[in-house]
Amino acid sequence: MQPDQNHCVVTFFFLGKGTLRYNWAIEGYNRLKGKDFALKESATMKLAKTDYRSSTDSTRAFINDKLKTADNPDKRLKFGDLYELYRGYCQSGEKRDIEAKATFRKALEDMKYIVDNSKKDGNQLYIFNVELKTDQDKEEDKEDNLTV
Repeated sequence: MQPDQNHCVVTFFFLGKGTLRYNWAIEGYNRLKGKDFALKESATMKLAKTDYRSSTDSTRAFINDKLKTADNPDKRLKFGDLYELYRGYCQSGEKRDIEAKATFRKALEDMKYIVDNSKKDGNQLYIFNVELKTDQDKEEDKEDNLTV
């Protein structure tokens, strides 16, 4: 800063309402510091981020639209079959970015789904504790999004 600029800043803060603004800034800084400089994310922001991710990420959109955690922990879906459903979902929705199987698996695991080989089924790859959403589940999801 140039000497003239310093004078303007000092004049602003210490004459008139500048002192109040300075105290307000320090108070805000101390509150943020107490929260480790983390701001709380609003429900509106969470919803906007979810909508954005769904519109730009075909794997997340598919998983959110088509899958749910099963009530019965023994329920499972064959990975290859689910991947084919995903490819059809992308093609019908005109999404260009069909992800590779490895990326699709990583997305499932990132969203806390268990993907592993099933010894019961000839060591084939399955997603455990999951089932496809029914039309009723989809309607409930829409209602939940409206109430947020």
